[in-house]
Amino acid sequence: MINIKRILSFIFPTRCQYCKKVIPFGTLICNECLEKVKPQKHITNIMMESGKELTVVSPFIYEQEVKRAICDFKFNGKVEFSGHLAKSMAWVANDGYNLKDFDFVTAVPLSTKSKKVRGYNQAEILARSVAKDFSMQYIETLNKVKENKKQHTLSKKERQENVKGAYTGLEAKTVSGKQILLCDDIVTTGSTLSECAKVLYLSGAKVVCCLTAAKAVYCKQ
Repeated sequence: MINIKRILSFIFPTRCQYCKKVIPFGTLICNECLEKVKPQKHITNIMMESGKELTVVSPFIYEQEVKRAICDFKFNGKVEFSGHLAKSMAWVANDGYNLKDFDFVTAVPLSTKSKKVRGYNQAEILARSVAKDFSMQYIETLNKVKENKKQHTLSKKERQENVKGAYTGLEAKTVSGKQILLCDDIVTTGSTLSECAKVLYLSGAKVVCCLTAAKAVYCKQ
């Protein structure tokens, strides 16, 4: 059987997503860059207003090559970067959680306006890829109803206030009694993930755990 993708790779060779060097067909990044962006388990524990603790597992720290990759993926239409990021998320999720416990994977949503401007929701792309890797369902459970300020411009307290009421649940019956893996691209203070998890718990979720591509070191006061 003719492999069209392999034939096209001779015409348009596969290039490393980070340094653009030509690499073998079927790989995502070169060996040199792989050494620089090895996934490691980073854990963030967030205390929600309800008193529940929310665990977030991430394969990377948001810096250097990973930061550039996420920014290109998120803002410059370089969707190809989702491949290595999602594979790394899947690896660390498998190491950090018992994935058999989860009923499905979901993602932090974008507002209708933001998704229209960007053309896609980066968190959804990552979440769908992780779900596919583990033969799990991806289900949309949340809707963003408020066009709030960008989180990176705000202090920790301002971030918490900024996301309040920004999300609503779609169908409570889908969430009720379920254990859910919630995905996003970056965790910083955890305000966004905490607000989304709150909505899921109010809709009847049994357990919510989180997975992101990177953990940011928060400096702004």
